[in-house]
Amino acid sequence: DQADLIVVGSAKGAVPDGRIGLARTAGRLLAGAPCAVAVAPPGLRENGPFHHVGIAFDDSAEAAAALRAGYMIARDDGSAVTLFSALGDIVDPGGSDILHVRLAIQERLDAAAESAPPGVNPRTVFLRGAAGPKIAEASDGVVDLLICGSRSYGPVQRALLGSVSEELVARARHPVLVIP
Repeated sequence: DQADLIVVGSAKGAVPDGRIGLARTAGRLLAGAPCAVAVAPPGLRENGPFHHVGIAFDDSAEAAAALRAGYMIARDDGSAVTLFSALGDIVDPGGSDILHVRLAIQERLDAAAESAPPGVNPRTVFLRGAAGPKIAEASDGVVDLLICGSRSYGPVQRALLGSVSEELVARARHPVLVIP
């Protein structure tokens, strides 16, 4: 049998400001776990329902899985939901296609919000800049659970491209659930 979820804690003493410290084990799990991985920040003592669920959304298959999981948790807990998406700095702000790219991202966010189950009314937040830092900053102090998808990059692509999910985990002061 295979696990549906692996839960790990933050590395002890790694980050003094309450952010999650990625231990080697957690980093390896995020890179290749066949199931969802939840990482808790240091000192987490809360139990009970989540009050505000954040979902990082980029319209990938992994993000769609994160969206479904987030909506299920929000429906069951009666939580507020915020969908976060970011337009990276790689797009030329003076280019003629920028408006089309922004509209496409907003349309994807709107479609994701419209797919929410009854009783779940997400708000959308469209950010400008690198997804990892911008979503982490926007969700800090707002959500008490952030959900994102992981990418199925191989080790070389991961090393070259980085990982938004790892960035979100490393910057979080709240639990992060990474869905494969």
